[in-house]
Amino acid sequence: MWATLTLMSALTLTPGQAGGELPLSNVRVTYGRLGPTRKDTKFLPGDIYFVTLDTDGLQFDAKGNAKYSMEMALLDPDNKPKFKSLKQEREVFSIQGAGRATLETFAAIQTDEKPGTYTLELTVTDLSSKKTGKLTRKFEVAEKAFGIVRVTCAYDAGGPNGPVWPSPGLGCVGQVLFLHFAVTGFDRAPKTKQPKLKLEVRMLDESGKATLAEPVTEEMPKPDDPWPEQLSTVPLNFPLTLTRAGKFTVELKATDLVSNKTATVTYPLVVTDPPK
Repeated sequence: MWATLTLMSALTLTPGQAGGELPLSNVRVTYGRLGPTRKDTKFLPGDIYFVTLDTDGLQFDAKGNAKYSMEMALLDPDNKPKFKSLKQEREVFSIQGAGRATLETFAAIQTDEKPGTYTLELTVTDLSSKKTGKLTRKFEVAEKAFGIVRVTCAYDAGGPNGPVWPSPGLGCVGQVLFLHFAVTGFDRAPKTKQPKLKLEVRMLDESGKATLAEPVTEEMPKPDDPWPEQLSTVPLNFPLTLTRAGKFTVELKATDLVSNKTATVTYPLVVTDPPK
């Protein structure tokens, strides 16, 4: 079963220095870059704590360019620095000339991470106006346990390093999206030293009715494709061929057949008809 993890509700935005405060708003925990808001705030070691936010304060020039910098720090449960990034200067171009810029930052939770409350600190500076916005977010890491982690949607199947083109969980009829995720914390059989997992995927429509009479199921690993003993987290993806418009929910269920533990996660998906 899922280990408990509570995302702390404390959110602090503090004024910047020099040119004043850069407004940061619509802060949410998401399923990866551009992903929908994550309602289930139970994180496990091996997962990724992803924060997305907006700012209307970047100063765009006459050619539609804005320049800003981002810097992130991560404090461990003892409030000691665990990670601090260099100040990264970035540039964004908008053909619309101005508007809301969406930014993101994340903390990858290692599989052997010490449980406890961590603090993520983010500083964003508009390099033209010198305005600065600061965000502080606290989150807890749970004890290691069996579960589904790193859930995100993408336009591609990706490779060893994951997907390349993220999707916001929005597609149109005729398109194929890929739901990426990973299974972690599984046990291994004493004799074979291999795990034995059962994966189930089903889609529910807006009324909660399953689109297929039975879920799509698969057991892994295959007998002719054993997993290395050092493998503790397995990245996977499932193709979503979109054939009708509507609001749907993709439900993933994983069962560890060695320990008889199960984990379930859901992902909201909106499908539209192609524009006319």
